[in-house]
Amino acid sequence: MQLVPTLIFSATFIGPGLSTAIPKELQPRIEPPGAWENPKVVEIDCSRGPETCNADCYGILCWVEPNPVQYIYGNSQRDAQGSGAVALRKLFRQPPQAREARGVFISDDVLRGRDSPEETVMNNADEGGQGEIMNPVPFPDNRAIGESLERQILAHGVSNGQYYLKKFLHTSGNPDYCALLQAIPPDRSRCSAKGKAPADPSRTSVIRAAERGDWRATPFKMMDFDKGDRWVGFPKTPKRGERLEKTSQEH
Repeated sequence: MQLVPTLIFSATFIGPGLSTAIPKELQPRIEPPGAWENPKVVEIDCSRGPETCNADCYGILCWVEPNPVQYIYGNSQRDAQGSGAVALRKLFRQPPQAREARGVFISDDVLRGRDSPEETVMNNADEGGQGEIMNPVPFPDNRAIGESLERQILAHGVSNGQYYLKKFLHTSGNPDYCALLQAIPPDRSRCSAKGKAPADPSRTSVIRAAERGDWRATPFKMMDFDKGDRWVGFPKTPKRGERLEKTSQEH
C-alpha cells in the first residue's frame, strides 16, 4: 500500500508551498524548512490491535488529524496530561451518570473491555496533547500498537524533532478505516456516524473541553462528524449546555 500525507484542517490553508499543508499556528514548528515533506515512514502492524489502528485511521481520515507528525522524545507524559487521557481513563470506569455529567456519552456495553483511551494523534508527537481526540479501546491492543510504533521509530532512526508518517499494515474493521485512508485517493465517504455500530470510532471519539467543569473536574465533549467537528489542534470549547447533549451515542 501507499500512504499519502494527509493535509491538516483544510479550512486553515493560507498560501502556496509549505503553507498550503500546514495551518498557520503550526508553521513555526516546522524546522528545518521542508522537514514535513520528507518524513520517515513507519509501518504499524495492526494485527495485534485492530481497534486501536481503526481509531487512529478514522482520526486521520475523518477528523483530518495530521499525518505525518513530529516526534518529540519524552513527550508522552506531558501529552497524557494535556489531552486529559489520565482523567478519561478513570472516567471510563465510573458509572454512566458520572460520565455523562462530564460530557462522555458512551455506554457500558461499549466500554466493557475498552477502558483504555487511545490518543489518536499519538502521544509522542508534538501535535498531540492539547486537543487530542481519544477513543476507548482494549488496553492490550493499545499497548501492542504503542510497542509496534516505538519499535519502528527505533528501527528507522527517527530522532527527536523529526517527522514520521504512519503506514498501517494488516488492518481490519467494518468499515476498515485504514483501508479507506490508504486508498488512492483516500475515501471519506464512510465518515458519517449515521447507521454505525455503537463502538465505531465515529461514535466514541472524545476530546477534552477547554473549560473546567464543576469541582475542577476535567470536562469532555463527544466529537460529531455530522455536525462539522474536526481536529484543530487545541481543546474543544463547548457551547452553553453542549456538554450535556446526547450526541454520538444517541443517534
